[in-house]
Amino acid sequence: MKKNSWHLVAILFLSIISCSKEEEEEGITSQKDIHEISFLQENFDLSKSKNSNISNNLKSDFVEITTLVIEDKKIYEYKIEEINKTKLESDFVKSEISYSLLVTNTKNNFKGYLLENYTFSKNMVESPLSLLNTTSFSGYSNIYDIKGEYIGQIGFYDGLATSTNKSSALDELVYFLNHKANSNPTASKIVPCNHVVTIRTETYEDIYYQWEDGAGNVIDITFGYSRYLGTTVTYQNIPYPCDSPEGDEKQIVHRGRVYTPMNINQIVVEGPNVAITDMEGYLSCFNTSQSAVITIYADQPNRGSHAIFTTANGVGHAFISIRQGVKVKTFGFYPISSAGSVLPNNLTPNPTDFFSTTGIFGNDEGHDYDISLSIPINANSLTNLINSFVSIANNNPIYNIGTNNCTDIAIMAFESQTGIDIPSCESPTSWSGQTPGTLGVVLSNMTTPNGATKNTNGGSAPYNNCN
Repeated sequence: MKKNSWHLVAILFLSIISCSKEEEEEGITSQKDIHEISFLQENFDLSKSKNSNISNNLKSDFVEITTLVIEDKKIYEYKIEEINKTKLESDFVKSEISYSLLVTNTKNNFKGYLLENYTFSKNMVESPLSLLNTTSFSGYSNIYDIKGEYIGQIGFYDGLATSTNKSSALDELVYFLNHKANSNPTASKIVPCNHVVTIRTETYEDIYYQWEDGAGNVIDITFGYSRYLGTTVTYQNIPYPCDSPEGDEKQIVHRGRVYTPMNINQIVVEGPNVAITDMEGYLSCFNTSQSAVITIYADQPNRGSHAIFTTANGVGHAFISIRQGVKVKTFGFYPISSAGSVLPNNLTPNPTDFFSTTGIFGNDEGHDYDISLSIPINANSLTNLINSFVSIANNNPIYNIGTNNCTDIAIMAFESQTGIDIPSCESPTSWSGQTPGTLGVVLSNMTTPNGATKNTNGGSAPYNNCN
């Protein structure tokens, strides 16, 4: 989450002036050193880092960007990059994160550093591609070793670096970054302030689905869900200019973006575990001269989000239960058998226009759910509700994942006999159709109607009982 600026650029100019042997010994060189590569190959392992972006989202082929020679010392910079680009979002941090991979060599004593770079103020210069080739960067670098363990922090102002920690662990690195710039009068300003600022960083991973056809062509990209990865809190001395008051707290949201390839022909909408072949018999235990309670349930692919699909929970489900005293029946609408998303209709250019297939109701007793809404209905409404379900079941119902799915049937039944208007549950993504994920969000956000009960804790739907 920090931007590292290599302020060794000043040394570049010293190397350009002459072609003497002395110049070869001190300055920027393109020479490679097998020992540094071997050191990285043997010791570079970020897999156990507590920073999830570092442990899961960085890659390096150890391609050397540049080398700086200072007397008997060398520092090497290697290319390292994110697999999926991330950024910081806050009122004071700007833009995307960059990373730098450095190895120092002092008399064959090697040290490796991973720098996580970002700018502090919205009017500051972006972090450079190479820290060894810039003089204008202002911002921060979180410093890790090449095992991903946090060491400390370096702050930059106009290309000059200072450690914001009292530890001496970063002295050598700061020396390299500021070499031959220390005589600059600005350098005297680069001292830690006495103001301690709390940095609270929340890390999220945004999952996007990259929909592909059978040939691997990308036909759409839709947002899936956000996953909270954790919060870290650090207390840091802010370097010059000291523009944050003592005790100030900064909030950062670190968002990573991950694209998951999805073959649109292979998404599975599962058929019911237990099909209901006789709907009239299934609902026969209810007394249609008495009132009852109807409940609509949303089992979301990702709890609390509009996600249309997750690999763990599939497409989710929406279903209904009817309760009358101790009697209860729970059921929902399905394709008659598992089908590949039900196959896309290749007769139309719209990749979300699907062929229809035969539908059937299934027994959903004990089905998990994330949110539900219940309301009493009178005897007349109960009669109409039962007749409606029996009629649908007996007339070769059609299941279409885009236009007549489990969510459509559950909402239709619930609204028709309760008078409650459930707002559109069309997915906000480019997906066309109502979804269990959006139904859950809509139920959560809507005001609970008079006489109704909302359960936002989730759980398991009631088991059938006709005693």
